[in-house]
Amino acid sequence: MNALLSAIADVHPTTFPDMVSIYLDFDDILEVHPPSIVSSLLETMTAVNAWNLINSKEYRWRMLWRSSYFAQLPEREVNTDTVERFLEHINEAPCFELPNWIDFLTEYQNIDADIFSKVVRILVTRSVENKACARPLEHIYSNHSDLFGQWFNIFSADEALAYNAYLAAFNLDQHFDYSGAALDLLTIQDKNFLLKLIDRVYETERWPSSHTYMPELDFLWQREAYLEDVEQYAMYIYHKETDSYRYGDNLFTKLFTKNKGNPVVEELMSRKMDFLKEAVAKNIDDINYVCFIFTAANFMGEDFILELVKLFLEKNKSFEDFQKLEYERRTTSWSGSRVPILEREKTHLISILPLLNSVDLLEHRAYVEMQIEAKIKHIEHEKKRDYLESRE
Repeated sequence: MNALLSAIADVHPTTFPDMVSIYLDFDDILEVHPPSIVSSLLETMTAVNAWNLINSKEYRWRMLWRSSYFAQLPEREVNTDTVERFLEHINEAPCFELPNWIDFLTEYQNIDADIFSKVVRILVTRSVENKACARPLEHIYSNHSDLFGQWFNIFSADEALAYNAYLAAFNLDQHFDYSGAALDLLTIQDKNFLLKLIDRVYETERWPSSHTYMPELDFLWQREAYLEDVEQYAMYIYHKETDSYRYGDNLFTKLFTKNKGNPVVEELMSRKMDFLKEAVAKNIDDINYVCFIFTAANFMGEDFILELVKLFLEKNKSFEDFQKLEYERRTTSWSGSRVPILEREKTHLISILPLLNSVDLLEHRAYVEMQIEAKIKHIEHEKKRDYLESRE
């Protein structure tokens, strides 16, 4: 139907408004996509007449047609009455009939320099009752938008709106800024904003994990002050996880997981290792935090875990603390026989023994040897089970 109406607009522009009027008499029965039709109306009649036509009848999605009108209106047609009508519309329209984006408001700034702040403030307020009202806000945080990175200019009268609008959009769709490009710029301006975002995550999930939908935070590793920024993030998550059953998969470990299909960036890997080593050395007397760090280190491979265990033992020889460390690689999912996985885990434990040859670490060595024996028994058990299952 959109294609038909567009063709009529091209061939019979003078009768096009009448055709649209007749169509609307049928209650927008085909639920056409209004933007292209409204654009054609504005080309074939005055803006005032187009507005009057859109509002001359009662029909479904009239508010959506109004949204299209405001979004398609040329800058030369925007006046004080337009701005007042649009603000009224943003206040009243159902959330699902609001414009999909607000970039077009640059056409309104000559009439009202504060138009962005006024509109966004309304949408943020409305989104408290209905999250869907934040949908128009998402696009300004997309790097495909002309407004990307310009938030503190368009919200110069109230810079807090840049953050509040982001949080409103995040509440609607935690994945909307998947790459973290917008969050990166926002947290450069206010590094504590990341902590506010984490609070929102914990409001929706009791125990978030590396599988939680949220922006990627690789930008933290790319900053000159990455050690300080990641430490602030780590400490905040650590305190959030204080009451968890144990330090396992969490938002901090998400920083160390690798997305499938993405290449390993050696510089980032090096920075991750440097951070983990510094975190252990700097907080060696806080065993609970060190255990939290070791949980993340488990995503970095066996060789690095050995390096971290060695560093720990150089600075802390307490057997009680050593028992709390999560230095054993554990695989929680697999297919087929579990024996090969257990064999790798056993090999990893054996590789720790050379670090425990000194007299003051004999108790540690006996403890790891006990773990190895338990692993061997587990392997034998799994082999027997594999054999019995093969005979069924």
